[in-house]
Amino acid sequence: SGSYLVWKNLAVGVGLTLFSASTTAAIDAQVPHPFFFNQPRTVTGEFDGDRSETAVHIQARWLVPVNNKMLVTIFGGPSFFLVEQDIVNDFEHSESYPFDTATFTRAIAASQSESAVGVNIGGDVAYFFTPNVGVGGTVQYSGATVEMTQPSGTVEMKAGGLQVGGGLRLRF
Repeated sequence: SGSYLVWKNLAVGVGLTLFSASTTAAIDAQVPHPFFFNQPRTVTGEFDGDRSETAVHIQARWLVPVNNKMLVTIFGGPSFFLVEQDIVNDFEHSESYPFDTATFTRAIAASQSESAVGVNIGGDVAYFFTPNVGVGGTVQYSGATVEMTQPSGTVEMKAGGLQVGGGLRLRF
């Protein structure tokens, strides 16, 4: 992230966060028996899917100089999320005579992409060794609700979360 001082202790900033993860989802379904009514067979399996989030955070930043070496910054504003996630649309199973059991074969999935607007808020503490170079730590919470379409209907998914980081601080 970065910011630009616009008036006294007020700055405007922009930040970028990236997140990706692979997770295993359990699939639990029932398939009808080909010969008998009201005798569904349970099919269970697993699916390895991917999820990624890209977020751009626009921030109003209030800078609080503690002394000439330490700077505390409080910030917040809107966040713009793009979420991509694999969604299971169907599955395949195998069966053989006498058809009393069915076995999970594979999940059929497609990647879905949706965007949403949310909010971010946080703070940063920086310690400067020289007038322009220092180190610091930041804590930020950002969040939004994204609507994804599944075979059973639309579901709301949370995006964002708590982020903690640290690193080099540069002043110009």
